[in-house]
Amino acid sequence: MNLFSKWSICLTALLLGACSQNTSGIDLSIDSINAQPVVKIDNHNLANKLVLNDIKTKVVNDLLVVHASAISTTDTDQTLQYKFYWFDQFGFEVERDGTPWRPLKLHGHQHVTVQATAPSASAAQAHIYIREVVKQ
Repeated sequence: MNLFSKWSICLTALLLGACSQNTSGIDLSIDSINAQPVVKIDNHNLANKLVLNDIKTKVVNDLLVVHASAISTTDTDQTLQYKFYWFDQFGFEVERDGTPWRPLKLHGHQHVTVQATAPSASAAQAHIYIREVVKQ
């Protein structure tokens, strides 16, 4: 392999690495056993700038409605996305990837409520996932 080929391989690997996106975020759900909120942090940088809590549920016309609070803990704007994942009473996902990621813009120290209604009556649990939008 000549020097040009090695350089091309290194450059390609570097460019592909620069294009990769960190799509990790924060997940909030309710523990089905003791009905307590459970937060899973996959992105500690985001967790230092955002609090996701106060998850509440209700049933309206046989459909589960869930909402939670998203609170900015920084002085700067945050460009985020959120998505609800729905599960039946046995923990199986309902209508996988049925809805797209929704945009969420949080200004410094802003508090918003994110809400969604289950896609079917079989949904008994929900997870809310928030992630940062990666700028390219």
